[in-house]
Amino acid sequence: MKKLIDVPYLDQSDDAPTGCESVSAVMLLQYLGFSIDIKTFIDRWLPKGDFETIDGELYAPDPNEMFVGDPYRDDAMGCYAPVMERVLQKILGDGYEVKNETGSGIDALCKKY
Repeated sequence: MKKLIDVPYLDQSDDAPTGCESVSAVMLLQYLGFSIDIKTFIDRWLPKGDFETIDGELYAPDPNEMFVGDPYRDDAMGCYAPVMERVLQKILGDGYEVKNETGSGIDALCKKY
């Protein structure tokens, strides 16, 4: 059985070339009725950390803790699911339960949802 939902499409190329996580989250939030745009999500909600050079070595923050780099730039690295899980739970509040399904196969996800 196939179910299509009418999720708003947002193009990330102009607003956030490396912010696919943020753009996808905003599409979900808009689908759920939240009035939020990509810029607000990134600037207000998304924790970000920059690269830094220490003794000639380049270091980056933990992508499990924050977005690495600047989603408005082409050279950013992104973040992992735990970051998005925490951000979405803060925005959505107690009325929703955000689950990190990292590692779940497509068959398992289709069966579950």
